Amino acid sequence: MSVAPFHEFGETSFAMPGARFNRRMDGLDSGTLEWFSPNIVAFNPGAAAPGYSGLVIQEVEIEEDYPGRYVHRLQCLGVLGSKPNRKLKSSFRRTIDTFDEGSEEWIALGTGLIALGSSPAGHASMHCVDVTEDELEAGYFRISATYRGLLGEKPYKRRIAVNEQILSPGDPVYLNVPGGWQDPRKSQFSFPKVVVMDTYITTQHPNTAAIPGMMAPPDAPPIQNLYYEGTNVVFQWPWNWKLASIDADNVGSVWATTYTYEFVWPVLPG
Repeated sequence: MSVAPFHEFGETSFAMPGARFNRRMDGLDSGTLEWFSPNIVAFNPGAAAPGYSGLVIQEVEIEEDYPGRYVHRLQCLGVLGSKPNRKLKSSFRRTIDTFDEGSEEWIALGTGLIALGSSPAGHASMHCVDVTEDELEAGYFRISATYRGLLGEKPYKRRIAVNEQILSPGDPVYLNVPGGWQDPRKSQFSFPKVVVMDTYITTQHPNTAAIPGMMAPPDAPPIQNLYYEGTNVVFQWPWNWKLASIDADNVGSVWATTYTYEFVWPVLPG
């Protein structure tokens, strides 16, 4: 049976009403679109969905409505909205004696959303140290990023170690201390060896020019008032408090620096 001739007016390709979408918090959104077109290959899997740049066509079902005119049902996946990327969650943790830590998880179209060394929005002193990109569907990836750095000013963390320093002078000595003796004797005795370790998390570069030299830690702990005298002695410099070592590690612009101070007696047996 022949088809009666007809005339078409207006657009010959257009979206049909009734688009349906499912939006998800922890996964890709999905959608079904219907389009009317005279072109049987007007839409291709892998292309962006018309009118929805964050959705990618996965499947095209084609139904002939009448000769030379087709209904295209488009099954789509992606992120529905004006931006093709979605942040699923973020978490940041403050610590006192090491770098602060954070993490973010995104769904993004393609890879490369987060670069190593980059900073998340609102945290300029946090830096990305690890990125994992897990492929989903439709060219989308689940991107997990780990950050370390500094979320805000923090106090320094202190450790103190006190050990004995055993001394054995070659000459007889007397000890004018409780429990000591007033006549010169061949002896062995102990002085305290006090070490203070202060750890700072800061954007300041370590003060490497401070070694060698006399430098006391802030709010230095008390030291016993002991002094050694004799003819066979060794004078020490630096004496009193000195900065003995600096141990520093950085992430981007943030430094975790431990300053180690030691108390040095000015005179010891030779």
